[in-house]
Amino acid sequence: MLYVLFVAILNLGLGAAFAVMVGRREARSDRRRGPARRSARRLSVDKPAAAASKKAESTPATPSGAAPAPPPPPEPFRLPADWAELIGSRDYFDAIEPSARLLHATARAGLDSLSRLADVVARLTDDQGDGPFAKLGNEIKGIVAEQRRPSQSMLDLFDEAGYQFGPLTPLAVRLESLVQGALQEWDELVERYERASEAEEGRNQAALRVHHDLARRLHTLRDEMDEIAVAAIVAAGRIEPSKFGEAPPGDGRIEGRLPLESTFAAWLADDPTRTRLLSFVLMDLDETDRFNRECGLELGDRLLQEVSKVLFAGIRNNRGFDRFYRISGQQFVMFLGDTSAKDGAFASERIRQSLSQTTFRLRNRPVEIRCTAAVTGLQKSDTCEHVIERLLRAVRKSKRSGLDQTVIVQDGKATNAEAKNYDMPARSVEIESAESSAESGSTAAAPGKA
Repeated sequence: MLYVLFVAILNLGLGAAFAVMVGRREARSDRRRGPARRSARRLSVDKPAAAASKKAESTPATPSGAAPAPPPPPEPFRLPADWAELIGSRDYFDAIEPSARLLHATARAGLDSLSRLADVVARLTDDQGDGPFAKLGNEIKGIVAEQRRPSQSMLDLFDEAGYQFGPLTPLAVRLESLVQGALQEWDELVERYERASEAEEGRNQAALRVHHDLARRLHTLRDEMDEIAVAAIVAAGRIEPSKFGEAPPGDGRIEGRLPLESTFAAWLADDPTRTRLLSFVLMDLDETDRFNRECGLELGDRLLQEVSKVLFAGIRNNRGFDRFYRISGQQFVMFLGDTSAKDGAFASERIRQSLSQTTFRLRNRPVEIRCTAAVTGLQKSDTCEHVIERLLRAVRKSKRSGLDQTVIVQDGKATNAEAKNYDMPARSVEIESAESSAESGSTAAAPGKA
């Protein structure tokens, strides 16, 4: 028993002595290599701070109080090489605007192709043979194929970008949705034409309906793409205000949505507190779809050109700050500076009644055009988009209750404008096709050449 106790005490003593020796050795070693170890420990737990310190050391010092160097300009967005043929080779810094411009240009090209088929459409109306039907079908398929290629190219570009567009992401989602819907409609139009070719009766009428629906869809796509391109420019803060007080084009040319945004920006820059009166009138022509279907695309477009001249003639061209814009196929906006909504309604009624007193003659057929209008004043928080959306809602609501009228939108409510007869004089406007105009022009020029 005493022997076992003795051995245990001896082992405890040896262990304590060994521990003291090891502790002293580690202390000496730590004193020799302590700074390096402490530095390594600090780096292991504070790598971001060390990286920041290294970056600060590599950055040239700036004088105290000096402004930091501006960030480098963004790199242009890399676009497919073949896009430049339609939208030009300028630099773009996002994919939204160039994509919308590409599809806008493609839709316009499709409408141009359709307008050249007027002779085939006329023959199809009277001729029951296979020639005009096959010709129109081949042309429609070709136009649809031309629409599909850039649409698919745009979707591929969005895939490559990973749909990372920052604050423009909602626009990218909307653009993709419109393109996907258009692709589906192109397929449906081709299928309808194929079914028409197998029908025993009503084949030509079915083909003409496909032709008309294709034109209507191209018109809509053209306007949608223009709206998205402008929205992308506005969202990116790249709207350049027009020269304040600049006169409208003197050649009768009607400007579009982007110049409207520029004028709006110029007005707000000159009146940042929004104390001056400003009103807007949106005029939406009624039943234009029926005219396009009955008269054809070419005459329908020429009809709209003549109508826009009547509307443009109603604004103050030599005084004040009145401007006139076309924001879609049959919709026009008047920008009336220093004008209240009530006075804007008077101007709208005068122009609307002037249009109602004008008879347009297409191929010796009288056509009367009516329009529905909405008027609103500028509110404190309005953007140009807010104004247009407010007017569009009022016009849609007004058309459900009746056409050919003017409503005033104030405090969220739309009321009919004061009914006042301006006793506008009656007039007649003859509209010819491009071929008829060319023939009459050459005939008139012949005697002079002789």
